[in-house]
Amino acid sequence: LMLAWQMPLNDDTKADLIELLLDEDPTVCWLAKATFDKQGTDPKPILQARMKAAKGDDRIPYACALFTIAAGDPSVKLSWRHLSHKDPAIRHRVACTAAFREFSPIDAPDAPSVAVPKEFEKTLLKVLLESLKSYQPQRREQAAAVLINVPLPLQDHVPALLDRLADPSPRLRWHVLSIMGVPGLKLKNRTKNLAPLLIDPSEEIRYATILALANQGVDGSPLLLQAALKEVVPRLH
Repeated sequence: LMLAWQMPLNDDTKADLIELLLDEDPTVCWLAKATFDKQGTDPKPILQARMKAAKGDDRIPYACALFTIAAGDPSVKLSWRHLSHKDPAIRHRVACTAAFREFSPIDAPDAPSVAVPKEFEKTLLKVLLESLKSYQPQRREQAAAVLINVPLPLQDHVPALLDRLADPSPRLRWHVLSIMGVPGLKLKNRTKNLAPLLIDPSEEIRYATILALANQGVDGSPLLLQAALKEVVPRLH
C-alpha cells in the first residue's frame, strides 16, 4: 500500500487494490480506499456491481468493504444478524468491520460514525472476545486491535484478556496491554499476571506493561517500583 500510494492507477494496480479492499482486516481496506482517493478514483461502483452479482455469503466481503469505506451512505448497509452467523470467520469479519467503523479513530473528516444498534452491542463484544481465542494468529490480533477502541464494558472479561498475555504474538500482547491501559479497567489482585512482561524481550511490550500498571494506581505500585529498580525501560527515566 505504501508503494501503491506513489504509483498511478492502471488496470493491473487497480485490480490489486480492489482485492485489498476485500481484505479481512478493515485497516487494510481503509488504506486501500485512501489510495484510491489520492488517485481521484471511487471504487464504490465496482464493489457494488460485484456484490450485486455475488450470491449468498459471497456478498458479505463486499458488504464489509462498502461499509468500511462508505458507512455514512444510506445505500450501504451491514447486516447485523451476521454477528450470529454459524461460520466463525464471518462473525469475526462483520464484528471487526463494525467495531473499526464505529469506534476506531479514523483520521478523515468525511468518516461518519454509524452507531452499532444497541441490541447488537453484547453480541459484538462476544464475537470479538471469541476471536481472541481463535487458532488463527491474525484473527486474534485483529480482534485485539479493534477492542482497544470499543467503549463496551470489559471489566467482567479481565480473565480472558489476561489469558492472552501469554500469546506467542508480540503484536497481540501489545494490543491487550493497550486495552489494559484504558482508564477504568481494573485488574485488582491480578496485577501479578503482568510481572513476566516486565522482562519481555521487546522494549515496546515492557513499556506497554508499565503503562498498564500505571493505570492500576496503588495496585500496580509494587511492580512499578520493581520496574524502576531494574530499569526495564531506560527511556522512562
